[in-house]
Amino acid sequence: MEKGDGDFGSDLLAVRVGAGVSAGLAAPAGDPDSRQAKRLETTRQLNVLIDDEWDWRLREQPTFAAYLGDRRHNSRWPDVSLKAINRRHGHRRAVLKQLAAIDRNMLAPGDRLNYDLFRRQYAVSVESHAHRWFLVPLTARDGIQDASSTADVIRFEQVEDYRQWLARLRSFREYMDQTIALMQVGLKERRVHDREVMVRVPAQIARQIVDDPRKSLFYKPFRSFPESVSLSDREKLRGEAVQAISDVVVPAYRHFLKFFNDSYLPGCFPRAGVWQMPRGKEFYAFRCRRFTTTDLTPSQIHDIGKREVKRIRGEMEKVIRQTKFDGSFREFLDFMRTDPRFFLQERRGPVGSLSRGDQANRSAPGPIVPSTAPDPLWCRGNPDASGAGYNNGLFTVPRRLTA
Repeated sequence: MEKGDGDFGSDLLAVRVGAGVSAGLAAPAGDPDSRQAKRLETTRQLNVLIDDEWDWRLREQPTFAAYLGDRRHNSRWPDVSLKAINRRHGHRRAVLKQLAAIDRNMLAPGDRLNYDLFRRQYAVSVESHAHRWFLVPLTARDGIQDASSTADVIRFEQVEDYRQWLARLRSFREYMDQTIALMQVGLKERRVHDREVMVRVPAQIARQIVDDPRKSLFYKPFRSFPESVSLSDREKLRGEAVQAISDVVVPAYRHFLKFFNDSYLPGCFPRAGVWQMPRGKEFYAFRCRRFTTTDLTPSQIHDIGKREVKRIRGEMEKVIRQTKFDGSFREFLDFMRTDPRFFLQERRGPVGSLSRGDQANRSAPGPIVPSTAPDPLWCRGNPDASGAGYNNGLFTVPRRLTA
């Protein structure tokens, strides 16, 4: 969940492989007790570092923490100021030095994999900083224009949950100002998207500007309450929400819309192409390495893409023939994008779920381990604020914090 979380991008911390294996690692024959003790201590150091960094990320990325169900930081937006971004960069560099001091050769195979994944993630983040992509904090699909969608992943079960959301509403202007400040620097440095893509964003921003605060997407949590919240608390919370949305949130979006239309959109590139940015070709090559986890060049990846397009086009044409559709390939695509049967009729809630552990694995031999059985896959409409920018729906894989 990027959602304006600045320099974090979409990286995830390494997931431990083979948990519980290294703790019981037997020493090789003839290995002195001191060597085994060193192995255990080295493993402990790695696990402590990974745990500390996971907790650090949840503190620095409160919206990501909310997505995972962690309530501890629900009263804050991420700090996306340049000062905070540079601080986090320095932190990651220091962590890489800490990691280098841990003897990888003393780790069990599973822990070596954790070490390598962890090192790669932080090394990539450090390298990314030089390309300054954090100066482009939103896309036509998500960003601060749909910050209200954060409420969709929060469990509002008690008064404190609502008070934390109110705290976010009251501090929203600072979050907005930090985002605009990044975009202003991005304009100066010519680190922007192309205009053809970003022209979709003003309509998304405009959906957050309402005359009646009760119609705001930020007000959604206050439209219903659990029984644990008293009637008197409900009225008080609603009143505070109306005031915060009216006094803080809506004015922030009005300011943002004016900045976007008057300054940012005209400053976007008139055509697509990352080569227009400073060191654009190097940045593109870096992104290719990052997202493919290979050393392939952009040209090599492009050639693979062309072969895949040809293959997929052939598969699509087979499907079209099977459906006995009367029309051209382009007409079939238009049909898929416009026929009402392919769109959600009710946008406010799950329209179905597929429990992959219960259905997809039903024929698999052996029992499903309860602790690893996946949650249902929820199909939902687009976030209301971003729906103006694209047609497709999305699915959400629920996540849970584990002990």
